[in-house]
Amino acid sequence: MQAFAEPALAPLAVGAGVAAVIATVRARRTSAERLRLHRHTEQVLAAAARAVDADLGRRLVELERAAVAALDAAVLRRRAEVDAELALLAPERTGQVSGA
Repeated sequence: MQAFAEPALAPLAVGAGVAAVIATVRARRTSAERLRLHRHTEQVLAAAARAVDADLGRRLVELERAAVAALDAAVLRRRAEVDAELALLAPERTGQVSGA
């Protein structure tokens, strides 16, 4: 009886083997595609991070330039105020020194 059963199962065994090969090939292709997409995603995110860092650096430089300009203007205004106050106090000092 085994002689009759073996040839009947041969197409089924071949079909199962082909199905297993196809499943393995698909699994490997899917894995390779996932890996490719993962690498691509990492590259895109790294490029975006570099762009954000560059933009942030540029904005910080612009902010620093604006702050320096504003600080310089404030220092010049304050110096003018101090010079004016000193000029008002100078005659009093000379008067005190000469009267003593």
